[in-house]
Amino acid sequence: MHGFRTTSTEVLEAIVGSSRLVKLPPHRSVYREGDEATIAYIVERGLVNRVADRKDRRIQLPRAYPGDWLGLAEVIEGSQGDSVYSHSAITTRDPVRLLAIRKEDISRLMRMPEFGTLIALQISKEIRTAHDVLSDLSYGHLHYKVVSYLARQMAKLQDAYPGQEPSWMETHLEIAKSIGAGRESVTRALLKLKKEGVLGSPPSHPSVIVITNPEKLLELQRKNGLHSGTPHVKPKPADSPSEVESSIA
Repeated sequence: MHGFRTTSTEVLEAIVGSSRLVKLPPHRSVYREGDEATIAYIVERGLVNRVADRKDRRIQLPRAYPGDWLGLAEVIEGSQGDSVYSHSAITTRDPVRLLAIRKEDISRLMRMPEFGTLIALQISKEIRTAHDVLSDLSYGHLHYKVVSYLARQMAKLQDAYPGQEPSWMETHLEIAKSIGAGRESVTRALLKLKKEGVLGSPPSHPSVIVITNPEKLLELQRKNGLHSGTPHVKPKPADSPSEVESSIA
Protein backbone atom coordinates (compact mmCIF):
# COMPACT_ATOMS: atom_id res chain seq x y z
CA MET A 1 0.00 0.00 0.00
CA HIS A 2 1.42 3.40 -1.01
CA GLY A 3 2.70 5.36 1.99
CA PHE A 4 3.06 2.24 4.16
CA ARG A 5 6.24 0.73 2.71
CA THR A 6 7.99 0.51 6.10
CA THR A 7 4.92 -0.83 7.90
CA SER A 8 5.06 -4.47 8.94
CA THR A 9 2.87 -7.10 7.31
CA GLU A 10 1.13 -7.69 10.63
CA VAL A 11 -0.02 -4.08 10.94
CA LEU A 12 -0.97 -3.84 7.27
CA GLU A 13 -3.12 -6.92 7.57
CA ALA A 14 -4.73 -5.52 10.71
CA ILE A 15 -5.52 -2.23 8.92
CA VAL A 16 -6.95 -3.92 5.85
CA GLY A 17 -8.90 -6.39 7.97
CA SER A 18 -10.47 -3.52 9.96
CA SER A 19 -11.39 -1.42 6.92
CA ARG A 20 -14.00 -1.37 4.17
CA LEU A 21 -13.25 -0.38 0.58
CA VAL A 22 -15.22 2.67 -0.59
CA LYS A 23 -15.39 3.80 -4.23
CA LEU A 24 -16.57 7.33 -4.97
CA PRO A 25 -17.17 9.14 -8.28
CA PRO A 26 -15.75 12.62 -9.05
CA HIS A 27 -16.84 15.70 -7.08
CA ARG A 28 -18.53 13.77 -4.29
CA SER A 29 -18.35 14.41 -0.55
CA VAL A 30 -16.40 12.01 1.62
CA TYR A 31 -17.51 13.91 4.71
CA ARG A 32 -18.58 17.44 5.52
CA GLU A 33 -17.20 19.91 8.00
CA GLY A 34 -19.27 19.72 11.19
CA ASP A 35 -20.39 16.10 10.67
CA GLU A 36 -19.75 13.75 13.57
CA ALA A 37 -16.31 12.17 13.12
CA THR A 38 -16.95 8.43 13.26
CA ILE A 39 -14.82 7.18 10.36
CA ALA A 40 -11.19 7.76 9.33
CA TYR A 41 -10.08 7.12 5.75
CA ILE A 42 -6.92 6.14 3.93
CA VAL A 43 -6.67 7.25 0.30
CA GLU A 44 -5.84 4.16 -1.76
CA ARG A 45 -6.24 5.66 -5.22
CA GLY A 46 -7.02 9.15 -6.55
CA LEU A 47 -6.90 12.60 -4.97
CA VAL A 48 -9.13 14.27 -2.39
CA ASN A 49 -9.52 18.00 -1.83
CA ARG A 50 -9.77 19.29 1.72
CA VAL A 51 -11.45 22.63 2.39
CA ALA A 52 -12.46 24.54 5.51
CA ASP A 53 -15.09 27.27 5.66
CA ARG A 54 -14.13 30.17 7.91
CA LYS A 55 -16.61 33.05 8.13
CA ASP A 56 -16.80 34.56 4.62
CA ARG A 57 -14.11 32.53 2.89
CA ARG A 58 -13.22 28.99 1.95
CA ILE A 59 -9.68 27.87 2.77
CA GLN A 60 -8.05 25.29 0.53
CA LEU A 61 -6.06 22.80 2.61
CA PRO A 62 -3.39 20.51 1.13
CA ARG A 63 -4.76 17.71 -1.03
CA ALA A 64 -4.76 14.13 0.22
CA TYR A 65 -2.78 11.72 -1.95
CA PRO A 66 -2.60 7.91 -1.96
CA GLY A 67 -1.36 6.79 1.45
CA ASP A 68 -2.67 9.90 3.25
CA TRP A 69 -5.25 9.73 6.03
CA LEU A 70 -8.48 11.73 6.16
CA GLY A 71 -10.26 12.68 9.39
CA LEU A 72 -7.82 10.76 11.57
CA ALA A 73 -7.20 13.42 14.24
CA GLU A 74 -10.92 14.07 14.69
CA VAL A 75 -11.72 10.36 14.99
CA ILE A 76 -8.99 9.85 17.60
CA GLU A 77 -10.31 12.86 19.51
CA GLY A 78 -13.78 11.35 19.23
CA SER A 79 -12.63 8.18 20.99
CA GLN A 80 -12.82 10.24 24.21
CA GLY A 81 -16.24 11.65 23.36
CA ASP A 82 -18.06 13.33 20.50
CA SER A 83 -15.97 15.05 17.84
CA VAL A 84 -16.72 16.61 14.44
CA TYR A 85 -14.71 16.92 11.24
CA SER A 86 -12.82 20.24 11.10
CA HIS A 87 -12.99 20.44 7.31
CA SER A 88 -14.75 18.91 4.31
CA ALA A 89 -13.25 16.24 2.06
CA ILE A 90 -14.33 16.16 -1.59
CA THR A 91 -13.17 13.91 -4.42
CA THR A 92 -11.54 15.63 -7.41
CA ARG A 93 -12.30 15.13 -11.09
CA ASP A 94 -11.29 11.46 -10.98
CA PRO A 95 -12.86 8.49 -9.13
CA VAL A 96 -11.38 7.71 -5.72
CA ARG A 97 -10.84 4.49 -3.73
CA LEU A 98 -10.72 4.80 0.06
CA LEU A 99 -10.22 2.46 2.99
CA ALA A 100 -12.73 3.42 5.69
CA ILE A 101 -12.01 2.53 9.32
CA ARG A 102 -14.59 3.12 12.04
CA LYS A 103 -13.77 4.86 15.31
CA GLU A 104 -14.03 1.72 17.42
CA ASP A 105 -11.65 -0.14 15.09
CA ILE A 106 -9.13 2.72 15.29
CA SER A 107 -9.25 2.43 19.09
CA ARG A 108 -8.62 -1.31 18.86
CA LEU A 109 -5.72 -0.89 16.41
CA MET A 110 -4.15 1.67 18.73
CA ARG A 111 -3.32 -1.19 21.10
CA MET A 112 -0.66 -2.30 18.64
CA PRO A 113 2.56 -0.35 19.44
CA GLU A 114 3.61 -0.10 15.79
CA PHE A 115 0.21 1.24 14.76
CA GLY A 116 0.43 3.80 17.58
CA THR A 117 3.80 4.96 16.22
CA LEU A 118 2.31 5.17 12.71
CA ILE A 119 -0.52 7.34 14.00
CA ALA A 120 1.87 9.58 15.96
CA LEU A 121 3.89 10.23 12.79
CA GLN A 122 0.71 11.00 10.85
CA ILE A 123 -0.53 13.46 13.50
CA SER A 124 2.91 15.13 13.51
CA LYS A 125 2.63 15.51 9.73
CA GLU A 126 -0.82 17.08 10.08
CA ILE A 127 0.49 19.55 12.70
CA ARG A 128 3.30 20.64 10.37
CA THR A 129 0.82 21.02 7.52
CA ALA A 130 -1.51 23.12 9.68
CA HIS A 131 1.43 25.35 10.67
CA ASP A 132 2.32 25.88 7.00
CA VAL A 133 -1.29 26.75 6.12
CA LEU A 134 -1.54 29.25 8.98
CA SER A 135 1.76 30.85 7.95
CA ASP A 136 0.52 31.25 4.36
CA LEU A 137 -2.77 32.76 5.53
CA SER A 138 -0.96 35.14 7.88
CA TYR A 139 1.34 36.35 5.10
CA GLY A 140 -1.58 36.71 2.70
CA HIS A 141 -3.44 38.92 5.21
CA LEU A 142 -0.33 41.07 5.77
CA HIS A 143 0.25 41.42 2.04
CA TYR A 144 -3.30 42.68 1.61
CA LYS A 145 -2.83 45.20 4.46
CA VAL A 146 0.32 46.57 2.81
CA VAL A 147 -1.37 46.79 -0.61
CA SER A 148 -4.44 48.52 0.89
CA TYR A 149 -2.30 51.01 2.80
CA LEU A 150 -0.31 51.93 -0.32
CA ALA A 151 -3.52 52.26 -2.35
CA ARG A 152 -4.99 54.67 0.22
CA GLN A 153 -1.84 56.78 0.27
CA MET A 154 -1.78 56.80 -3.53
CA ALA A 155 -5.41 57.95 -3.71
CA LYS A 156 -4.67 60.89 -1.39
CA LEU A 157 -1.73 62.01 -3.54
CA GLN A 158 -3.70 61.62 -6.77
CA ASP A 159 -6.40 63.87 -5.35
CA ALA A 160 -3.86 66.46 -4.19
CA TYR A 161 -1.58 66.30 -7.26
CA PRO A 162 -3.56 65.03 -10.25
CA GLY A 163 -1.50 63.88 -13.21
CA GLN A 164 1.69 63.32 -11.21
CA GLU A 165 3.30 59.97 -10.48
CA PRO A 166 2.37 59.03 -6.89
CA SER A 167 5.49 59.09 -4.68
CA TRP A 168 6.26 59.92 -1.07
CA MET A 169 8.91 59.36 1.58
CA GLU A 170 8.16 56.76 4.22
CA THR A 171 10.38 54.13 5.86
CA HIS A 172 9.46 50.48 6.13
CA LEU A 173 9.28 50.89 9.90
CA GLU A 174 6.80 53.77 9.57
CA ILE A 175 4.59 51.69 7.28
CA ALA A 176 4.80 48.77 9.71
CA LYS A 177 3.67 50.98 12.60
CA SER A 178 0.80 52.37 10.53
CA ILE A 179 -0.65 48.93 9.77
CA GLY A 180 0.34 47.22 13.03
CA ALA A 181 2.87 44.78 11.60
CA GLY A 182 6.56 43.90 11.95
CA ARG A 183 9.15 45.78 9.90
CA GLU A 184 10.75 42.64 8.46
CA SER A 185 7.38 41.32 7.26
CA VAL A 186 6.56 44.66 5.64
CA THR A 187 9.97 44.73 3.94
CA ARG A 188 9.33 41.29 2.42
CA ALA A 189 5.90 42.41 1.16
CA LEU A 190 7.37 45.59 -0.38
CA LEU A 191 10.15 43.65 -2.07
CA LYS A 192 7.56 41.32 -3.57
CA LEU A 193 5.62 44.31 -4.92
CA LYS A 194 8.81 45.72 -6.42
CA LYS A 195 9.51 42.42 -8.19
CA GLU A 196 5.97 42.52 -9.55
CA GLY A 197 6.60 45.99 -11.00
CA VAL A 198 4.17 47.80 -8.72
CA LEU A 199 6.68 49.81 -6.69
CA GLY A 200 9.99 51.52 -7.24
CA SER A 201 12.51 53.57 -5.24
CA PRO A 202 15.40 55.76 -6.39
CA PRO A 203 18.71 54.01 -5.52
CA SER A 204 19.89 57.11 -3.67
CA HIS A 205 16.63 57.42 -1.67
CA PRO A 206 15.40 53.92 -0.67
CA SER A 207 12.82 55.44 1.69
CA VAL A 208 10.95 57.05 -1.20
CA ILE A 209 7.92 55.03 -2.24
CA VAL A 210 7.08 55.35 -5.95
CA ILE A 211 3.97 53.69 -7.33
CA THR A 212 5.12 52.73 -10.82
CA ASN A 213 1.98 50.82 -11.78
CA PRO A 214 -1.13 52.29 -10.08
CA GLU A 215 -3.51 50.10 -12.08
CA LYS A 216 -1.83 46.89 -10.96
CA LEU A 217 -1.80 48.05 -7.33
CA LEU A 218 -5.56 48.65 -7.44
CA GLU A 219 -6.10 45.29 -9.15
CA LEU A 220 -4.15 43.53 -6.36
CA GLN A 221 -6.24 45.35 -3.77
CA ARG A 222 -9.46 44.32 -5.49
CA LYS A 223 -8.49 40.66 -5.91
CA ASN A 224 -7.18 40.23 -2.37
CA GLY A 225 -10.12 42.09 -0.87
CA LEU A 226 -12.85 40.25 -2.73
CA HIS A 227 -11.52 36.73 -2.37
CA SER A 228 -9.08 35.43 0.23
CA GLY A 229 -9.88 31.77 -0.26
CA THR A 230 -9.71 29.37 -3.21
CA PRO A 231 -12.20 28.64 -6.00
CA HIS A 232 -13.95 25.36 -5.47
CA VAL A 233 -16.38 22.95 -7.08
CA LYS A 234 -19.56 22.52 -5.13
CA PRO A 235 -19.81 18.82 -4.22
CA LYS A 236 -22.85 16.80 -5.15
CA PRO A 237 -25.02 16.12 -2.11
CA ALA A 238 -24.49 12.84 -0.31
CA ASP A 239 -27.28 10.55 0.72
CA SER A 240 -28.51 10.94 4.29
CA PRO A 241 -26.90 10.65 6.78
CA SER A 242 -23.72 10.08 4.79
CA GLU A 243 -23.23 8.54 1.38
CA VAL A 244 -19.92 7.03 2.42
CA GLU A 245 -21.13 5.79 5.80
CA SER A 246 -24.15 4.08 4.29
CA SER A 247 -21.94 2.38 1.70
CA ILE A 248 -19.81 0.70 4.39
CA ALA A 249 -22.55 -0.15 6.87
